[in-house]
Amino acid sequence: MKRWVVITGVILSVAVILFGRWYYTEKLNDIATAAQQQALDTYMEAEESETATVNDENAEEANEEESADENDDSDVDVSEADMDRAMNLPEDISDAFINSIENGEEISVTVVASESAESEEGDAWPAVLESYLEETYDNAAFSVTAETFGEQTTLEMVQENAYEGAVDEGTDLVIFEPLLWNDNGVVGQDQSLEHITTMIAEFEEQTEALALTPSQPAFQTVNYPAQIEALEDYAEESGIIYLDHWSAWPDLFDTELLDYVGEEDRLPTEEGHALWGEALGQMLGGE
Repeated sequence: MKRWVVITGVILSVAVILFGRWYYTEKLNDIATAAQQQALDTYMEAEESETATVNDENAEEANEEESADENDDSDVDVSEADMDRAMNLPEDISDAFINSIENGEEISVTVVASESAESEEGDAWPAVLESYLEETYDNAAFSVTAETFGEQTTLEMVQENAYEGAVDEGTDLVIFEPLLWNDNGVVGQDQSLEHITTMIAEFEEQTEALALTPSQPAFQTVNYPAQIEALEDYAEESGIIYLDHWSAWPDLFDTELLDYVGEEDRLPTEEGHALWGEALGQMLGGE
């Protein structure tokens, strides 16, 4: 009996120990499982939060881009009539004008000329041209500046490199009045054209488009018109745009011409500047 009691006690002790170990092991498993679940939950929450943040950032960027596009569209008010006018111009000028119109940029025009583009009485023809273009186009803005070289001849211009720096890089259009009245009786016709070629090569590097325009008519002259005719032929042969305003003036032997050019200095009067500027304005207005 005593032995049975002892055996029973041993069995109970072993059972208690085994149960304790099982319970402890199960407890550890439960703790480990809970820890793993918590870690997984934390990871999933972080992933969802990051995804939401990325989506918010993408949505914000999309809204900003859309807003920027809307602002760009609203900032540039392109007139269909302005585009039509520009399309009617010679190709190089047309491309330069259209590019500036589409980008909402001011159209820059530089006039390189003799003292014929200067006036003490009123607006010289470059200023008249600017006003005319501003009034003709609906929304396009123009800036017409003049670089004038007084009584210098083409020979002096080339010898002194005076033409260098006359045109800023990126100018939309250069209108070159090549000082032929100054050359008249001083520089030979062929030499004038050689000097003009030298200056044009410089100007074309700075501008989108270039055009030649003759100097003003001069009352009762004979040799001078031949110089002007040679310039027009030169422009045609060289593929250079030629803005011929002479047809807008009275005939060389008509005394009415003296209302537009001085009888002594042969320079444009206030009326002459207005006529010259408006004539070029009509050509560049796509009319």
